[in-house]
Amino acid sequence: MTEQPGIPAVAGSPAQRRPSVCWIGLGSYNVLSGRGDIRHVGGAEVQRVRISRELAARGYPVSFVTFDHGQADGIAHEGIRAFKSYQEQAGLRGLKFIHPRWTGLWAAMSRADSDIYLVRGADCEAGQAALWCKLHRRPLVFWCANDADCQRNFPLLRTWRERNLARLGLKLADAVVAQTATQARLLREEFGLASVQIPNLGVGPSARSASPPTAGRRPRVLWAGRIVPEKRCDWLLEIAALQPDFDFNVVGPTDQDTPYARQIRDRAAALPNVHLHGERPYSEMPRFYEQAQALCCTSRAEGFPNTFLEAWSVGLPVVTSFDPDQIVAAGGAGAVGGDIAELSRGLGRLLGSAEAWSRASTAARLCAEAHSPRQCVDKFAGVLDKLRPHGGR
Repeated sequence: MTEQPGIPAVAGSPAQRRPSVCWIGLGSYNVLSGRGDIRHVGGAEVQRVRISRELAARGYPVSFVTFDHGQADGIAHEGIRAFKSYQEQAGLRGLKFIHPRWTGLWAAMSRADSDIYLVRGADCEAGQAALWCKLHRRPLVFWCANDADCQRNFPLLRTWRERNLARLGLKLADAVVAQTATQARLLREEFGLASVQIPNLGVGPSARSASPPTAGRRPRVLWAGRIVPEKRCDWLLEIAALQPDFDFNVVGPTDQDTPYARQIRDRAAALPNVHLHGERPYSEMPRFYEQAQALCCTSRAEGFPNTFLEAWSVGLPVVTSFDPDQIVAAGGAGAVGGDIAELSRGLGRLLGSAEAWSRASTAARLCAEAHSPRQCVDKFAGVLDKLRPHGGR
């Protein structure tokens, strides 16, 4: 992608222009810039950039606060500016949380100088950004990224500091966005908070299609995600052992030096039908969806997986342990299982019948249509315009 030193100012008086928005998205520069040398692409990063491009197309000035990867400060990618905060590994142990992390974040937020700031997910940055916004009288939108973000004990956060800063961010937010009805209910029950429900932004139905199961050809099952215990890639390997006639393709950073990643590598090496592809650039993912006959999700908890939206866009059914608002089960876009045996049986039924696969593929495309960019961004634009109805400060 072409990098430009800046973007032109939006014409018109403050009362006529759209409010400017800035995402606190430290790990988003990979997706935003298309640089293949930066690791870690998660669902939240993809969603931030996908939403931002839609907002920019509607005339909202959009910027990001990201990690410092050596890029120029304020660089623009397709009209979206990126302000660098700090290098991820910089700083002295015991001090780096304050400097350069907290100071770098606030400095970048100041340089972005936006009307509205946005955070997605519960973490330290949510509370830090909320305090900056409170001091500078700017609205903050907290967008939940996972069901765990809506639970008072924040089960995915490891430290007291992370949990308390996440709780502060949620408490001080001027608007809260839930991805699903489940999240909206949890926010009411756990925090007494009202929220706006906006589903994740999909890519819409694609002109390309996933390949149906074909006689004489081994079915392919795709698993994509982070190699961490909560994603339960180990479940997939157990399913692969139960289904030796299927090929299982794992896309994720299996080369990480963690006990869990080592366990996955060792177990996969003993299974001839499991293929570890490592972490792949986001631009390469469409071919994995198109060549598969099913996407398998083994996660313990999610928000609304981007992998589902990308699979559905090409009519790829999903077999999953996590079903947001029971969409997969109710819509027939695949199969749902509560344990390894159920997921294995669901894959067997889906891939063992051309008729069953065709019905699920058609339902998957209908799910993709329900998450069209226009429908989702229309609702979010309403949130932004209500927070800053006349554009300026």
